[in-house]
Amino acid sequence: IAWDRVLQQARTAMPETRLARVGLPKPEASGVTFRGQAPGEWHPVGRTVVTTSRDGTQTLLRYDATADRPGARLANAIYPLHIAAVGGLPMKLAMAFAGLLPAFLLITGILFWRRPRYRR
Repeated sequence: IAWDRVLQQARTAMPETRLARVGLPKPEASGVTFRGQAPGEWHPVGRTVVTTSRDGTQTLLRYDATADRPGARLANAIYPLHIAAVGGLPMKLAMAFAGLLPAFLLITGILFWRRPRYRR
């Protein structure tokens, strides 16, 4: 694989995209796939994909996630919220609190249920 030409071809196909991940091809595969983050994408790695030939002479596939229909863009926007990749430390703390809340409610519910009831 001519990596210098493959990288150049991928950058040429998606000039605004920050390339973040490379999919190493199997020996019988005809292309090298890159995944990147286009401007406006919330996903930390991005959903934009470009596949180039192994010799770096042509672009085999170009998928721009920012050009999707609104429903697909909404679905792609929800995932970074799910993994707390946006919002920084406050979002991570809120997600940790939300994750611990069911255990807290379970324990306090059991304690209140087991508490002796005093009759007047």
